[in-house]
Amino acid sequence: MPPKGRPRKEAAEGTEKQQKNREYMRKYQETRKAKIVELTADIKKCQEDLKKMKNERKQLKDQAKEDLRAFREKNQVNKGNKAPAASVIPL
Repeated sequence: MPPKGRPRKEAAEGTEKQQKNREYMRKYQETRKAKIVELTADIKKCQEDLKKMKNERKQLKDQAKEDLRAFREKNQVNKGNKAPAASVIPL
């Protein structure tokens, strides 16, 4: 299967200025493609890190809710078992 697009011109084809321009554009395209691949990998890594941080945050929130619920239940039990204060006791 032949490559897609227009065939590449040979490096020695054309004037010296055309050859320099062609060489510059080829290098530019190569570096651009490499940067795109690098940035895509960085974006993917950042998205994974963000997902992990969101999961950790959710776990911490759930744990805080559970701790608060347990604390409130503990205080409710203690309040029910306490004797009334001396100032409230009828004579």
